[in-house]
Amino acid sequence: MPDLERVISDRARTGDEGSGTARLLGDDRLLAAKLREEADELGRAASGDNAVHETADLLYFALVALASHGRSLDEVVEELALRHRRVTRRPMAPKAPFPEDGHP
Repeated sequence: MPDLERVISDRARTGDEGSGTARLLGDDRLLAAKLREEADELGRAASGDNAVHETADLLYFALVALASHGRSLDEVVEELALRHRRVTRRPMAPKAPFPEDGHP
């Protein structure tokens, strides 16, 4: 993951017009759409192989989102460690009800 994070950071610095990563970094709406799309595809993954593929896609777009805000994966790891140490936990429930098809 550090290698991918470095590539994304490089694309953010250079703004290479031919780079899909640079395009995502310059278009918040496109990046948000890709994040939603990949999260939905992961939620609907029908096999372990498909779940791995969709998780890889989602992690890439999440790293691009972090870079777009000037943040890093290390900060996410720190946040997860803080949450792990907390005594109380949020209930594991969706923030909004599921639509009729059963998928968020």
